[in-house]
Amino acid sequence: MTAVSSCGDGKKEESGDTMVVALGDSVLNLSEVLQQIPRGLEPADSLAMFRAIVETWLQRQVLMSVAVNNIPDMSEIDRMVDNYRTDLILGRYLSILGERNNRPDNRQVEQYYRANADSMILEEPVVKGIFLKVNEKDPNIDKLRQWMREADEEAVDNLEVTGLREATQYEYFQDRWHAWHEVADLVPYRFFDADAFLQSTKDFETSYGGSVYIIHIAEYVGTGEKMPADYAKANIEEMIRRSNVAAGRRKLITDIYRREVDEGRLRGGLYDPETGKLRQTDKKKE
Repeated sequence: MTAVSSCGDGKKEESGDTMVVALGDSVLNLSEVLQQIPRGLEPADSLAMFRAIVETWLQRQVLMSVAVNNIPDMSEIDRMVDNYRTDLILGRYLSILGERNNRPDNRQVEQYYRANADSMILEEPVVKGIFLKVNEKDPNIDKLRQWMREADEEAVDNLEVTGLREATQYEYFQDRWHAWHEVADLVPYRFFDADAFLQSTKDFETSYGGSVYIIHIAEYVGTGEKMPADYAKANIEEMIRRSNVAAGRRKLITDIYRREVDEGRLRGGLYDPETGKLRQTDKKKE
């Protein structure tokens, strides 16, 4: 890549960039190629990727130059491109609006939970606990097992200060609920009946591929039970946020309609844009 980037025979654009290849008015510059190549690759891999990027660009440009002249409905494609661009702009704008002042406060969340708690039922267990993955040859393995079983404040301090030096992965979630599948997916073991497993097991360990996987379950709530309030909170917040975004979008559009009507740029005929209704018309006299 050093050889590629240092070559001085290429055409220099006004920006100071080096042209790699051009087809008609389309130019592929060196910086555009290099920014797609991850750092740290072996030189041979970097060069192979460089060639692949350039070849892909060339093929697209060559095919486009032929396709544009041989597709009869280019006007329809142009219309679709315009619609897609409009959708992207509107989507981005509405996304920005959605990030502003649409987060529900705790009072709203608590009110909703109190009113709907009986209908908020778990479809799978949720758990609190600790997960640890460590090399099976770790000299502290026995201490790690003990600290995982105890899982009190002192044991957690020992885990995080001493025991994690050689740990491959560590997840502490004794302070927040996790869906059981999120924890089970960390372990190369098939839990056939999650509720039965959690009813009978507080500490679990298995080995695979030279690693030991340890789970400590501090608390769990089973399938079919009422969703814990602090677990339901995230779902409720998202639902209320979406509702706020939808309401804000409707108000925004209505306000814009009204302004455009007041300023004379938006005029309704059979359709009234402010009310969204068709206007009544007088029947022609016979």
